[in-house]
Amino acid sequence: MKTKLLLCMALVSCGGLAGCSSSAHRSVQALTQEEQPGTIHFPPPAQTQKQAEGTNPKNTDMAASEISDYYHLDTNKSRAECRVRLAREFPNLTPINQYMVLAFLWPQARCPKFADSLLHLAKLPNEPEQENVETLCDEVFIRLLEVKPEAVRPLILQDLRRPNPLFAMCVLRALPDKELPELDYILLAHLNNRRDDIERAALIIERYASPRIMAQVIAFYHSSETGWECSIQTAVLRYELKYDRPAGLEAIEKAANFRKTTCCYKTVLGETLHDSLDRGSEKLVLKYVNDPDPQVASDARTLLAQ
Repeated sequence: MKTKLLLCMALVSCGGLAGCSSSAHRSVQALTQEEQPGTIHFPPPAQTQKQAEGTNPKNTDMAASEISDYYHLDTNKSRAECRVRLAREFPNLTPINQYMVLAFLWPQARCPKFADSLLHLAKLPNEPEQENVETLCDEVFIRLLEVKPEAVRPLILQDLRRPNPLFAMCVLRALPDKELPELDYILLAHLNNRRDDIERAALIIERYASPRIMAQVIAFYHSSETGWECSIQTAVLRYELKYDRPAGLEAIEKAANFRKTTCCYKTVLGETLHDSLDRGSEKLVLKYVNDPDPQVASDARTLLAQ
């Protein structure tokens, strides 16, 4: 078994803490997957003891299974004293190992004692985080929302108000609130200001905005005759669907038939309806199962089969 993650030597800065770069993160995933795809591999006891004696997570980057062995974590019922020990020593682990614990071992490791250890790492990123690149910073804030939400909620709310937020969307969208009406007009202003990050504004509106700004959001959506980036289109359509389902389904059908300047129509059905399919939306999707565009037809069939 490999015990060093060489590609994780390049770390991502996050307000004084470090996380894996995208290539390093892929290497971390590859390491856990090549041992046994889809699971974390736990070696037999004799091998475990030998490996535990030869490695130290405070100064050696380790695989998730090795960290689990070192701290005697069990997938089903890790002992409380083992979790407490890990939480106490967590600030001294290498950044790679910290990420491995939070991203891959959290169900076995989770305990209230992690709150103090994680708070030392809870700082705003120095610059906007890249999407689709998970970092230690993201994991710290997401886990703190579980063990001590009152400590990090203000920082996330503060970032939601920025024209160009620093956190990745996985953190920005992680608050438990169904709506944050106090952000409505702040987000609407960001959406209408082309100098701001309108993609993130649209995604945050979809997640938290109340229906009171729906008319203005829809007006923004219709202000472009050539269409929007697919992520913006999807966010606005899902927002409309949430508060006015008949109008939302009609808008989705129009988007599926708009095939002049973008390719968003190829996947708009699945991206907007994958988690809210009902009889009304099934009737819409059925119109496209034999669409002349094979990707549209495949998207429709996949949606109906789920």
